[in-house]
Amino acid sequence: MFGIECKLASLPHGVAQRFDENISRLFISDVLAPETALFAVAHRLAILSAEHQINEIIEQSTLPEEGDAPLLARNVLASYFSAALVMPYEPFLRACREFRYDVERISRRFGASFEQVCHRMTTLQRPGAQGIPMHLVRTDIAGNISKRFSLSGIHIPRHSGACPRWNIYSAFLQPEKVNIQISQMPDGETYFCIAKSIAKGGYRHNAPRRHLSIGLGVPYFSWQGDDLCRWDGPQRHEPSGAHRCGLPYLPAARMRPAGPSASGPSFPSRQFAKAGKSLCQDELELDRFRLRLNGGSAFRLRRFVLSHGDSMLRIGLRWRET
Repeated sequence: MFGIECKLASLPHGVAQRFDENISRLFISDVLAPETALFAVAHRLAILSAEHQINEIIEQSTLPEEGDAPLLARNVLASYFSAALVMPYEPFLRACREFRYDVERISRRFGASFEQVCHRMTTLQRPGAQGIPMHLVRTDIAGNISKRFSLSGIHIPRHSGACPRWNIYSAFLQPEKVNIQISQMPDGETYFCIAKSIAKGGYRHNAPRRHLSIGLGVPYFSWQGDDLCRWDGPQRHEPSGAHRCGLPYLPAARMRPAGPSASGPSFPSRQFAKAGKSLCQDELELDRFRLRLNGGSAFRLRRFVLSHGDSMLRIGLRWRET
């Protein structure tokens, strides 16, 4: 259509593609995975065939004309075009319904990656032909969130600070395996979530690899039964064993019962107060006890504990030899 020749080439590290307008040739890095190389070609076609429409959308938006916003918006719209070209809307929606949103099976059908299919699933919101509203999160192993969509209604931190109990982080412990979790948030909402860790780059000797985790989910009580393939199994039952996550808190509070016989939610992974929650000095308890070591030396430990409601914040530890 455009008279462009695509060719694999050895490009500098970090460069996925390079287009030579003089000879109308598109060079694709020969270290890219096949699905990534295909997406790179589609991205170039988006710029060539839909540049006018993309620029028109940006001009009609409220984005600031200065800075990086127009460039980022152009890249996002070109990526959306690329996904629609590789995974056309109607065939992709039919495949989702046929395979019950089986990400791996759909990936084979369209020659796309796990992340590309998950991302495409979040865009199936055409009036009259809608898919299941899902949320999507991409994070690295340090917890930095680089991609977030929340059609399911879940609250996702803008940059970082999500709960470590969420399966998007435990997925790093089982690389390339889909991790399933029923997640309950502090607002009481429950979600059916899947997550998978992937690695990118590192196709050269000693080249570093990027480890990312892709999370996808739906509201638990809204979509059940035959809609999702991964619903088969124990997930069909009432989520009495749902994992409690402190996602909306930056960071979440450690919850403890108010008394020795009290019951309540427990978040053993938290150690900070809720964001925006002020502390007051309700009680300052000085707890002293002796700890005798094997050698017979005695030490005195003074532990200062500031208690506030169902939260407990340790503000100091001090040892003194006696």
